Amino acid sequence: MSLEVHPNDHVLDLCCAPGGKLLLIADSLQKNGPPSKKSFGTITGVDISQKRISICQSLIKKSNSMAKIRVRLFATDGTTFKVPPPDENWWDFNHLKKNPPSKPNGLQEPKISKTESSVLKPFFSSKLLRNISTPNSLANKKYSKVLVDAECSHDGSLIHLEKYINTSSGSFAKLDDEFLTYDRLKNVSDLQYKLILNGWNNLCVDGTLIYSTCSLSYKQNELVIAKFMEKIIMDHNSE
Repeated sequence: MSLEVHPNDHVLDLCCAPGGKLLLIADSLQKNGPPSKKSFGTITGVDISQKRISICQSLIKKSNSMAKIRVRLFATDGTTFKVPPPDENWWDFNHLKKNPPSKPNGLQEPKISKTESSVLKPFFSSKLLRNISTPNSLANKKYSKVLVDAECSHDGSLIHLEKYINTSSGSFAKLDDEFLTYDRLKNVSDLQYKLILNGWNNLCVDGTLIYSTCSLSYKQNELVIAKFMEKIIMDHNSE
């Protein structure tokens, strides 16, 4: 895989549903055995669709792989997600028991609205990763690998195209009318740009970011990358 996942990588999948790639990454992390000091990598999946991430959850639950202990899912917006990766000792129950998350200044944690809790509390995870509190020392920690397999028009997927072809004429008019309109493509490319930008913001120094789509459209691929690179260069030059 292009991500070149290593045993201690914390991977972020910003558009994870329905979960096939997420489980593949989890299996790559698990191939070195159970979580330990030499293999504490995790995979964090994010998807804004409650329905799609529920499918992802179901896929994980049905899996016989022990890799699912490394998975946590968040039902929230990938363009604004900013939850840091887990502590390196997340797998060590004894460590967690001896070092429970501290509350700031000894005060009670503030009440969290439903919207905010969807960002902080995993939609689904193993018991060891199900922790709403993040130590202050990890607040700025970022992911070593980020995958942005972005929402797109799917015009590069033959299986998707078959659903919209007119069998009598061979025309793709329905696809053009429903998926390739100017407004839809504009909205999709704007979303893709926001996703890759937030993926970058969640990436650690020397980390790897992968951006991909199922589209052959220049506006959803090269143009998004060009806009993203221009933004990064401008931000760097202004520092």
